[in-house]
Amino acid sequence: MRRALVGHADAADSTVSGADVRTDLENLRGMLGTHRYGEVAALLPMVLRDAEDVEEQGRTIRSRVLNLTGWMLTQCRQFDTAEATLNRAIDAAEDRIDAAAAANTLAWVMLRQGRIADAREFAIRWADEIEPPRFSRATTAELSTWGRMWLYVANISVRNNEEGEAEDAMNLARAAAARIGREVYTDASTVRTFGPITVAHIAAEGHAIAGRPEMALSIAERTPPATLQPVASSRLRHRLDVAHAHAQLGQFPEAIAEMQTVRNVAPEWLVQQQYGRDILTKVIIKRRTLTPETRELANQIRLEL
Repeated sequence: MRRALVGHADAADSTVSGADVRTDLENLRGMLGTHRYGEVAALLPMVLRDAEDVEEQGRTIRSRVLNLTGWMLTQCRQFDTAEATLNRAIDAAEDRIDAAAAANTLAWVMLRQGRIADAREFAIRWADEIEPPRFSRATTAELSTWGRMWLYVANISVRNNEEGEAEDAMNLARAAAARIGREVYTDASTVRTFGPITVAHIAAEGHAIAGRPEMALSIAERTPPATLQPVASSRLRHRLDVAHAHAQLGQFPEAIAEMQTVRNVAPEWLVQQQYGRDILTKVIIKRRTLTPETRELANQIRLEL
């Protein structure tokens, strides 16, 4: 993939069209949504190469493929390459929705790196730039992209112990979600979603981070199951938040059960999550004795005991 990013992939087939690349992009999104990462790794370099060569809607296609690539690089903690790729995606975008989609991913990169101040400033700036001029007439794409950015601001503010700013950001995101009224895709590049369920999941995450596990579990229990991308990475992240809340309350069997559910759905994804290792470490330290299922889970996520 890195070779393709710098133009060192094999020559493209001259018959490849913009429609072909759009089809490949949709196939890649389907693979991401069901955690078929081996297939993504095999197909993505070719799609990157083809996206650089097509002329029909070339900039739009390039921006979207680069955004998906930045998303994958971030999943694998290749942060420097991800940031450079996402800046290219922003530059290539022909409209503000595609640019904001890549900016959403870039905010996530900064957050995963622990660059709290940078992420906060970046997310607020982009939220201001893409705010719909008239809320009542805003499109679903505008509302979902804008609302998603405020979720990052809320997440960042919770981690920075700024409860008032976090609640203000959540209220803006809730307003956008209520206006849409359902779960929707936020962009044509990734499998990110936005809507009432996504907002509830981020609210639960905020409570888990802030040390309010009872509130996190209460929100999780009241929130209906997602039907749009039910096993995508953001949905599984919510399951880890639930596991974290159980672990905070000393409900270790429940925490392990949640993590085993995630492992069964997406073992390749879970092994990349430091959050999962942190939760299991907390369980092991507090429980002190290792059950066979806990030891098996620790081995599978590469936790050093």
